[in-house]
Amino acid sequence: MENRFWYAIQKPTLVAGTTTRHGGYSTGEYQSLNLAFHTGDDEKTVEMNRDAFSKIVNIPRSQMVLTYQSHSTVLKRVVKKDAGKGNHVFNDGIAADALYTTEKKLMLGIFHADCVPVFITHKTKDLIAIIHAGTPGSLEGISKIAIDQLKQEMKINPLDLIAYLGPSLDFAHHPISQNRTNELLQKNSKFKEIIKKIGNQYFLDIPLLNYLQLIDAGLSPRSIHVSNLDTYSNPKDYFSYERNQKTGRHISFIALR
Repeated sequence: MENRFWYAIQKPTLVAGTTTRHGGYSTGEYQSLNLAFHTGDDEKTVEMNRDAFSKIVNIPRSQMVLTYQSHSTVLKRVVKKDAGKGNHVFNDGIAADALYTTEKKLMLGIFHADCVPVFITHKTKDLIAIIHAGTPGSLEGISKIAIDQLKQEMKINPLDLIAYLGPSLDFAHHPISQNRTNELLQKNSKFKEIIKKIGNQYFLDIPLLNYLQLIDAGLSPRSIHVSNLDTYSNPKDYFSYERNQKTGRHISFIALR
């Protein structure tokens, strides 16, 4: 049987992971488990895919909370009254690119193809978060901003947090021009740590950027786990915008049961 999820965490009390392409009804470029309405796929088919996802992960759609994301750096708290947001229309989701909650029986979800899904849990408290770390948001510091906000609002020590970075675009498939390289370095000299030169070509490492932001925000390196799964190189299992442009989206999700 094809793997329908990559799991960051799979426990009776906590589940987090990323869907694969398998187990849905979409065809063509979206084959088969495209879970996003904003891709151009048939909406009725996406509804069927959402139902299939709900059944596979064993979480009712009424308990799911999804983002109306825009590559921002906005983190928002999710409470019981938000249950079901974004389930049938993309722009009915929560306008944010990161979500957190202390509530049980609420699934937080983001959409992505190549962007980095960042899952956050607390070692002792009922506190979870998920971050949609695309290139624009990552360059603006979304992972550090989110952890700093959690630290302030939830009065937590970042050393008590655990992070998981899910499947995303590897730097080897994220080339950038010399001009773009210069622009980024002028904006922030620290970006030299995530710009790699191989021969005459420059590459941008967004997973590494988020890893470094999490450390900068106070997490222990030992508490950050990286999947090292490249969406571009695995067309059988993962959608990739960089590879195909017209393509589906995964949902990365986290829930306290």
